[in-house]
Amino acid sequence: MRIPRLWVPTALDAGALIALPSETVHYLRSVLRLTVGAEVVLFDGEGQECPGQIASLGRQDGQVRLTGDPVTPRRESPLDITLLQGISRGERMDFVLQKAVELGVARIVPVICARTGVHLSGERAARRQAHWQGIAAHAAAQCGRARLPTLSAVLPLAQAVTLVEADLRLMLEPNAEQGIGELTPVPSVALLIGPEGGLDLREQVLAREHGFQALRLGPRVLRTETAALAAITVLQSRWGDLA
Repeated sequence: MRIPRLWVPTALDAGALIALPSETVHYLRSVLRLTVGAEVVLFDGEGQECPGQIASLGRQDGQVRLTGDPVTPRRESPLDITLLQGISRGERMDFVLQKAVELGVARIVPVICARTGVHLSGERAARRQAHWQGIAAHAAAQCGRARLPTLSAVLPLAQAVTLVEADLRLMLEPNAEQGIGELTPVPSVALLIGPEGGLDLREQVLAREHGFQALRLGPRVLRTETAALAAITVLQSRWGDLA
C-alpha cells in the first residue's frame, strides 16, 4: 500500500508531534481506515515533507509523530506558470484546478469574466475558495508535491490582468495567428483561459492592453477545461519538466 501523504499547515520539525486538522482525521479513519502506528508522510505546503507515524486518532482529533528529518524534494517545475482561469460551471472548475496542480502550476487565479455563468460573492465565494483549497491540497498530496500552488481570491478579469507578473503573458484564442512554436522560452508564463464561450472582444482588448498575446492551440476549438490543461502540458513539455 502506498504511504499516504497529508498536508498540514504547520512547520515540520524532526521528532515533533503534529496535530491533525479534523478533516484529515476523518480521511484517515473513515476513508483510509488507518490506525495508530500507521506510517504517513506530512508536507507543509511550503516545500518540505517528513515521514511520521500516527500517534493518536480519535473521532475529531489526531496526532502524528515525525520519525525523520524534513526534506525538500525536487518536484517543482523550473517553469513558473500562473493560470488565470475563467470560472466555469459545475465540476469543470474543480477538474481544472486538480489537474493544473498535478501538472505543476505555481499560482491559480479564479477569474470572473463576462461569460462566467457562476455568481460568486461574499459567503458563497468564501465557501468555494475553501473548497478549491481542499482540492489543491489533495491534488498536491496525490502527485507528490510538497509546495501548494498559491490560490488567489476570486477576481474580476479587469483586476486580475493588472496584478499578474510574468515574463510572458498568453491568452488562448482559437483565431490567433501565433502558435506556441513561435514563442521564445522564458522562466515564467501567465496563461489566461476564458470560461465557457471564451473571452469576449472587450476582454481580449483589455488583456492585450496589459501585455497578453493571443495564442492558438491547433485548428480545433477546445472546451475551457481542455484548453487550460492542453496549454499547460505543452508549455511544460517544451520549457518545463515534462520533457
